[in-house]
This record gives sequence, C-alpha cells and structure tokens, in this order.
Amino acid sequence: MTEMGRVVDLRTRSENPPDFATLARRRLIAARRALNVSVAEFATMLTPLVGWPVSGEAVDAWETESVPPGDVLVAAGTVTPAELPDGGDQYIGGVLSSIPPSFEAEALCGLWVTSFRFGPGPTRKAHVDIAKISLESDRLMRISNHPPTPRSEGRASPFRNELEAQLANRHLVGHWRNSNDTRYFGMFQLAVLPGETVMAGYYSGFGSDIEVSTGPWKWVRLGEESIADADLPQIRLRDPLRLGALLEDHTQNDAPLTLADIAEES
Repeated sequence: MTEMGRVVDLRTRSENPPDFATLARRRLIAARRALNVSVAEFATMLTPLVGWPVSGEAVDAWETESVPPGDVLVAAGTVTPAELPDGGDQYIGGVLSSIPPSFEAEALCGLWVTSFRFGPGPTRKAHVDIAKISLESDRLMRISNHPPTPRSEGRASPFRNELEAQLANRHLVGHWRNSNDTRYFGMFQLAVLPGETVMAGYYSGFGSDIEVSTGPWKWVRLGEESIADADLPQIRLRDPLRLGALLEDHTQNDAPLTLADIAEES
C-alpha cells in the first residue's frame, strides 16, 4: 500500500502482528454487551442490516471460535450506542487491570461443576450446573452454564447464566446475567485455591428492586478426560441437593470430579 506518497510493505510493519481474529471476536462481544442483549436478540437485530438470516448459534460461534464476517462487524457497529474501546474489557471493570494475575488465566479454562443456594430464608433452594470457561483475552473470560441443562430446585425453568470475569491475583471477579429471565443479574468473586481445581466465594444478585441477595458459590473442576463437549447436552445432572452437598465437601486435595460423580443414573 502507499503511505503519504510512498510504498509501504505491510509485511515489515511488525514481526508479531496482532491476532485480528481474536480482536474481531472481542469487538463483536463488546458490541452485544453494550446493548445488553442475548445472542439470539443480537442475531435478530443484525439480520435486516446484513440482508441475510443471522442465527443466535452463528453469533455464539463468531464470539467463541470462528471469525465474524466483515459485514456483520460493520452492522454491529451501526447498532452500538457509542464507540467502543478496543476489546471491550471495560465492561468487567477496568480498575482491576492494574492487579496482575498470580498465574495464567488459561489455567482456568475448561469445565467446572458449580453449586449455589438461592431464595429467601433458612430453607434456600439449591442450584447446580456445569460451567464452561473460555478465554477471550489475556484477562477476559467468558462463561456459560449450559449445556447440559442446569438444575434449580423447585424451578421448572432452571437458571441459565451468562458470565464474564477476569483474574486478579488469585481471585476470579466478574458479573453474571440470567439469560432466560433477564430480571436476574449480579456479581461474583471466587478465590482460586492452589492447584486450580477448586474455587470458592460468593455471589450477589437481584433480591428485589430495592434489595440485594448474596450466597456462597462453590466451583469444582470436572476432569477433561471424563467428558467431551459433544456429550454435554445428553447429561442429566444429579439432584441439586445431593450434588450440591458433594461439592461443599470437596477440597483442593481431592481429585477433579468425574462424570460418574455428577450424572444421574439412568
């Protein structure tokens, strides 16, 4: 190309060129989060702009593994309410960016079994799920707790959460939002115990329009050799109370959980 009347060889501009695929994925994620919509809602917004049908599954793939098309990125920019800083990491709290992680965030990627209690009073209900952590950048992590279908005691429709977080020191700090009932949202902070197979901490969330609820949240690593991504939709988790009790008793000295530990017997 030419630059101010002279020829510039782009191959000589940098020995370590940026990962443009990752940057494109991060920009799409940042645009959707700025609008505070689900992947399905974002797909509906993009469809008339690009002139071809966009599905929620496609948006999810563009955000996690494939590269979003150029027309989709341009369309996403036109519906975003304000110019986004590169990457969109500010949506998880830029004030923590000065606190370095104690280990590589990639060590937390993979499958985790999680359990928390919800609802008012001493007889709080139990929730369990399998959460998948994916790394979006050196600090930003994206987390989904389905598939398989989570189990929330006493609820016909269990909590399906979308989460984002970053690692600061040995703490995973982030936000969560219920994707099948947008009334519920909140924050969480988990301490990563040495060995990186157990995380324990607390969440805060929506109690009412004028009330914040809190509760403990326990995460235990699921051994990667025990399950493949393709098998996740077929799993039915054990009863929330029983599986939650198993997680509560699990220590950092115990081995990661297996499929036999968490799946309901057929």
